[in-house]
Amino acid sequence: MSLAFGWNDEKGRLRSLVQIGKETKTALRGKLYFAVQGSKDKGLKGIGAGIHETAEKLFYARTESLIHETFSNNVTFKEWKLARTSFVDQLAAHCRAIFEELTDPYAMKPELIPVIAWARRSLNADLTKLREEA
Repeated sequence: MSLAFGWNDEKGRLRSLVQIGKETKTALRGKLYFAVQGSKDKGLKGIGAGIHETAEKLFYARTESLIHETFSNNVTFKEWKLARTSFVDQLAAHCRAIFEELTDPYAMKPELIPVIAWARRSLNADLTKLREEA
């Protein structure tokens, strides 16, 4: 992976972007894992299929070019705050799209709607928190 000219990591920016990516992926996978497992305590039936594993693969496939583009763009270094916010927003958009794509087929079953809604709301809360920290 090549970095843009002028990138130096004395302020931990590269590490910060990597951490954001990891936290975003973890939020997506974790919320889908919850939807897969359900919750007896909350009375939520789980989906049962391993869509959380598929989500992780899709996340890497769909965000790889974004990561390369962000790291190799000189604007990321010059306009750090704007670039960081844009990076978070784009990762969040990918996560939401993957979540919808993988849960939509199961939303046809009324008994699974509550667990999907709970997981979606929780994912959105996590992604919003990452955005606010940006």
